[in-house]
Amino acid sequence: EEDKSRADDQLLSMWRIVVEDALVESSHERKYLAFLLFRRLLPCLSPSRMPELLTPNFRRSLINNLSNKKTLLNGVARSAAEGILSVAASSPAGAAELLCDIVRKNGNFDRITKTRTVAGLFDALDADGAQRYLAFLLRRVAESAG
Repeated sequence: EEDKSRADDQLLSMWRIVVEDALVESSHERKYLAFLLFRRLLPCLSPSRMPELLTPNFRRSLINNLSNKKTLLNGVARSAAEGILSVAASSPAGAAELLCDIVRKNGNFDRITKTRTVAGLFDALDADGAQRYLAFLLRRVAESAG
């Protein structure tokens, strides 16, 4: 468990330095590589750490490229979104973590991106994940009410 945590820390540190601070802020070719890395690395993380790969610059680039079919990187961005659903299908705990993170930061993700990513994550929840998601939603309602 400690080795997995250390590996997650190292992978996420590399992600922030190489992808978030360099590739995503660069050329189309480098953004393309960032999307490929995302798809490859997401399944390597512990479920609780998966949302940490959706860093702000990467998330913005993903949303921008998913939202317009005419962008050069739309296809590889769609592949990255499919990667999220692929991981969710094999990791219900990861599905719950990713769903809560995406809804928290981009509540209208599916509408903006013209995908069914949030819907697919919801479909991938198991009973524990559904309970976690419900608790997350109840906390959001309580926070907005008070």
